[in-house]
Amino acid sequence: MAGLADAATDRVSINQAPALGTWSVCAWVKPTASASFSPIVRVEAGGGTAMVFGMKSLAPSLYSAASATGINGTAQTLNQYVFVGATRNGTAAALYWGTNPASLSKVTGTVNSSGTPDTWTVFGRSPSDGSEWFAGVVDYLRTWAATVLTDAEMAAEAAATAPVKAGAWGVWPFGDNGSGGVSLNDTSGNARHLVAGSTPLSLVADVSLTPTITGTGAAVAPAVAVAGTGAVTVSGTGTTTAPSVVAAGTSAVRVAGSGAANAPPAAAAGTGGAVVTGSGAALAPPVAASGQGSAVVAGQGAPTAPPTTAAGTGAVVVAGTGAATAPPVVAAGTGTLGTTITGSGAAVAPPVVASGAGRVVITGVGTAMAPPVVAHGFDRTVVPAVRPKVTIRPNLARLAAAANPATASCTPNRALLTITEEA
Repeated sequence: MAGLADAATDRVSINQAPALGTWSVCAWVKPTASASFSPIVRVEAGGGTAMVFGMKSLAPSLYSAASATGINGTAQTLNQYVFVGATRNGTAAALYWGTNPASLSKVTGTVNSSGTPDTWTVFGRSPSDGSEWFAGVVDYLRTWAATVLTDAEMAAEAAATAPVKAGAWGVWPFGDNGSGGVSLNDTSGNARHLVAGSTPLSLVADVSLTPTITGTGAAVAPAVAVAGTGAVTVSGTGTTTAPSVVAAGTSAVRVAGSGAANAPPAAAAGTGGAVVTGSGAALAPPVAASGQGSAVVAGQGAPTAPPTTAAGTGAVVVAGTGAATAPPVVAAGTGTLGTTITGSGAAVAPPVVASGAGRVVITGVGTAMAPPVVAHGFDRTVVPAVRPKVTIRPNLARLAAAANPATASCTPNRALLTITEEA
């Protein structure tokens, strides 16, 4: 939480002040109104102005009675938190401001001071003077005596809710006092607690120092491991790269999209499949399947299927339009022995080896050429029988005798015909 002053009488103070010879101060502030002079902190010395750390018309400023102009930043936005800080090393001064701790703005110059500091007032000029005051929120106010913060140290303080640099002279977070009001206690351990004005500060939300990252641009998907039943999918337009994926159990690994898609090696154990689909050039890396599964590469253009090994009962299929090349396929298991090649287009089927009884199918469009097929298991060789040439002619002499009842024989046989066999 933080403290909000919405009246000049809300100013708080202590009748002590750090030496300003070597000195640092910083806070997050949110102005709610603009004025010519708005003291966030004013350090008095014998009733005079030894130093003012504040704003002039919304611009961060460090000035004094001896250096009325001082050094100044750029005007800030109303109702928006901004970090402000200042250092002095002798008369050399630096002023810091910004909404991002990692990129603070800085200006340097000379700011003189006189007298011995004796009063520290926050949100106003002094305990008795309300003519100038800071209308807005102050959060995480802290100061160091005899310490000049470096640029890196100032940035570190801007990013932290508690002091990073040790030895603070005073620290005032302006948090909840436990009763719904603003705590004025010093948390540095020096017990420099502030005294309230005639009206109390209001408790409001403090600045958020938790970083938020949003936007669009390049996205990289790291390695993914899935155990059990599930699926890992990488999809999109443009160039998509999917890192190595390992799936255990029943699962599928898919890479889909338009443009160039590269699928890294995929390993599946159990019943599953590895699939690469898309338009354009698709490259499927080696796929190994154990159990019942299939490896499929489909798409438009020139699909190339790398070597595939399947153990158990399965099938390997390469289908598509255009030039399709099926690499060697080895299948072990049980099925129907046969090789089928159909389609039009230029399809070349390389040698196929089947152990046991299995099936390999290659389909497509165009001219199909089937290379040699070797089968191990049951074989049957059928050689067609060679039939001789046979000539049949009538035996005229015997037919004449058979026609005469006096000479006819009652024993019919092939004597009436002449049969000649030629090799």
